[in-house]
Amino acid sequence: MDSPIGNARGAPAAFPPEQVAEVKAIACELPATHGLPLGRFTRTELHRPVIERGVTEASASTIWRWLHDDAIRPWQQRSWLFMRDPEFAAKAARCSTSISAASQESACAPTST
Repeated sequence: MDSPIGNARGAPAAFPPEQVAEVKAIACELPATHGLPLGRFTRTELHRPVIERGVTEASASTIWRWLHDDAIRPWQQRSWLFMRDPEFAAKAARCSTSISAASQESACAPTST
């Protein structure tokens, strides 16, 4: 597998490391900074601003490989793994209580047939 800085046979890299680093930096930005109404970039959507900015002519697949090599996955969100709101447990308890009460009410309501 070729890396951005060369391959195992010592062949020169197809893309300078500066381009690869800039692509990775763009991948870590929110799409809103590029005027896109997206929560996260997909591979294709990331390729577009990279080309428009003139960063590199690399394909979307090549960019994906660069990101994959460093485990950068802007199209995946992992925020559910980490509670960022210190009041999350209390808020979640209120929601589950409300949902539970609503489901009990609907279960006890007479049905019309």
